[in-house]
Amino acid sequence: MRIASQRGQVALATGFAACLLLAGLTACVRTGTPSPGPGLPTESPSPTPGPTATPVPSLLLIAVEEGFSTAGLAEWAADRGWGVLRSDPEGASALVSETRVDLRAIVSFGADFGGRADQIAAEVAPVVLVEAEGIEPGLRLSTVGEPGARHDQAGFLAGVMVGLAGETGWVGLVEGTGGPFTAIYKGGFVHGLRYGCPKCRLVSLTASEATADGFRVQGAEVVFVPPGPLAAEVAARLAVGGLWLVWIGDDPIENAMLAGRVVFAPDDLVLAALEALVAGEPGAAWPYSIENGGILLADVDPEAISPGRQRRLHEAYDAVAAGNLDIGIDPLTGQER
Repeated sequence: MRIASQRGQVALATGFAACLLLAGLTACVRTGTPSPGPGLPTESPSPTPGPTATPVPSLLLIAVEEGFSTAGLAEWAADRGWGVLRSDPEGASALVSETRVDLRAIVSFGADFGGRADQIAAEVAPVVLVEAEGIEPGLRLSTVGEPGARHDQAGFLAGVMVGLAGETGWVGLVEGTGGPFTAIYKGGFVHGLRYGCPKCRLVSLTASEATADGFRVQGAEVVFVPPGPLAAEVAARLAVGGLWLVWIGDDPIENAMLAGRVVFAPDDLVLAALEALVAGEPGAAWPYSIENGGILLADVDPEAISPGRQRRLHEAYDAVAAGNLDIGIDPLTGQER
């Protein structure tokens, strides 16, 4: 009995010691640090700083216009190991001031940072402004499209198309659409019409009076509607009447019968402007023109302009592009030189 009792006491003592040890280990596992004694302040362990992520070099695109393809810019940026960020004008200022973003170049469509584009270009990254009226190039700031676009050349091509599309010898022109370059478009158009159809006679109606019947009664079956605030409304009226239209810019209306379009194409000019700035060249103006590919022909309908006549249209385009054909218009006023 005494031996059994002693063994039991030893076992009890051993078990008690094991419990104490286990409790201590458990406390260590749960807290990771010993509990402070009475009267000692409790301190939270300082976090271990992690590695700081390196900002990705990026191209920032602001207010990208509908219809502009960003694929070429994305490929251009990827070739340099850059990412592409997109923003509206409101969010762009925050991105520009964000130190964790490594901006290498900026392309902005119309937005000019409230007149601070030159400052942003100098302090943050080279800037390309697309169609920003009244902005002049700076040391690290280039402009594309405007200022300086050759609206006279666009009007010239429209005139050539109208002349080649006509069959009756009478063609139409809408005046007073309210655009800022109306006089320049008209000057180029008249010279293009003479080139495409020297014997054609011109019927002019104002935007307020222009109707399909008004043109058709005078024998006109193809009409040029110059760009302006009233252009789309007039084009819609003429389209309902089934007249052929020649247009500069986007399609005016789904059901319009387009003999052809003249379009402004910024894509290649933006890439060329970026290349030059990133290479360290000073900022420059890259205005739309036939010579640099910023003015193109589009959607020429063979039912309106036959393939044979289209060859004459392209010959005129190529002659201007090569510098062999001077359309004879002052590009600033639209007046004949």
